[in-house]
Amino acid sequence: METGNKAKRCGWADGDALAAAFHDTVYGRIVTDEKRIFERLCMVIFGSARYSKNVIKNIDALRLCFFDFDIYRCAELPEDYLTELYKTMGRARAKVFGVRENARACIRVIADFESLFRFVYSFKNPSRTLAAMRKYGFSEVGPETVKKLMESIGILDGHEPGCFLESNNIKRNAKNARFSDTYGRRERRLCRA
Repeated sequence: METGNKAKRCGWADGDALAAAFHDTVYGRIVTDEKRIFERLCMVIFGSARYSKNVIKNIDALRLCFFDFDIYRCAELPEDYLTELYKTMGRARAKVFGVRENARACIRVIADFESLFRFVYSFKNPSRTLAAMRKYGFSEVGPETVKKLMESIGILDGHEPGCFLESNNIKRNAKNARFSDTYGRRERRLCRA
């Protein structure tokens, strides 16, 4: 899809303003906050290993249902609450209950690595990340889910070739950019990021 300035986006953000905004401002950016990393994992799982427009559209409802993806609160969600949620939401039971299991796995990771950020960013290879996640008891994760998580939080470049946010395009644009004297060194560095 083309933005107002004729730059192309990834195909999954095509034709939907909310998906386009998510793509342009959230997807593929480095995430350090543990709640947001956990949220992205849940989003990828709910979207069946891709960013579905339906999940993006319902992220506020998911945040409400799962207490803004507070890892410690999600780890303590009672059985009856989760059962009611999956019936109400129309989502697969395993995915809804997986939020609690994955929150508990995150707590184990945090105990060993001091932060979820340190854990996920210590891997560059999705298969190694998956093996480590399974060791900690994460559920509803597979090779594609882990790859999409890593793309979502900026570990891997998940933007399609030709997308204005694809790393090759960003590097090329930064290299060819002309800055006026009004930009200082700091601003130039920010523009290249």
